[in-house]
Amino acid sequence: MITTIRTSLRMTRKLSAMVFSFWLLSVDSSLAIAQNGSPGATSSPWSDRALDGVLQPYHDIEVATVETGIIEKILVRPGDFVTAGQPLAVLHSETVEAQLRMKETEAARTGKIKQARAEFALQKTKFEKITKLFAEGKISNAELERTQAEMIISQGRLESEEDIAVVLEADLDRYRKMLADRTIVAPIDGIVTDVQKQIGEFVAASAPVLLRLVDVSKLRATFSVQESELPNITRGGAMRVQLSNGQSVEGTVEYVPPVADPETGWFMISVVIENSDTKIVGSRCQRLP
Repeated sequence: MITTIRTSLRMTRKLSAMVFSFWLLSVDSSLAIAQNGSPGATSSPWSDRALDGVLQPYHDIEVATVETGIIEKILVRPGDFVTAGQPLAVLHSETVEAQLRMKETEAARTGKIKQARAEFALQKTKFEKITKLFAEGKISNAELERTQAEMIISQGRLESEEDIAVVLEADLDRYRKMLADRTIVAPIDGIVTDVQKQIGEFVAASAPVLLRLVDVSKLRATFSVQESELPNITRGGAMRVQLSNGQSVEGTVEYVPPVADPETGWFMISVVIENSDTKIVGSRCQRLP
């Protein structure tokens, strides 16, 4: 009895699958007729794949911070236009400012290096006088060597103090940069499209992105083309592109790949379209043959 039920279930499933397959075939045939006008009509040589393209901002940047800390200020909102170098957000900086003041105090202490310079100048003058007296035979060789050694020691102290001063200055520059980096600025001119953090939120090294910034003064359209079309497409050449609103514009071919996509066998080219007035919108476009 159980075996009979299982056999019936299998047959039912097979029949259902066959019915579904026939239904798909009928739907595909109907779509083909609707697109081509009749069952025997042929499709256009310019396929949808050949013409359809994606229109994107020329630059699409996730603005991040190299420093970690709590956000003190967010100076922009989605939709704001910003220019390169404009402050976008500020991290809490009190600790870094205190460290910087301490480093500035250390670097300002020039007493030791002044003392070392004066001592070396004195020992150098003394050695020059002793050398002259030694040449005249008025002083022993031992006295000359002792004076020379004192000069070399004082020179070493001076060089040591100068090295310390260089390290302090480099440390000071590092803290100045740390403080400057706590103000996040726009890397390019563009429009803020998304602010991902809030005031008071901690920015960690594992999630440093604060906002998204796009440059739409130029747009990049990408199209898939066949190998047979490549002889008519050259880098720097012009290409007509139709936008989603029906408007036709001229773009410049920016990139033609040297090899095809291994999965599709098509070549993905990119075309740059000027959009200084930012009037072109939309994400779809077509390449005009």
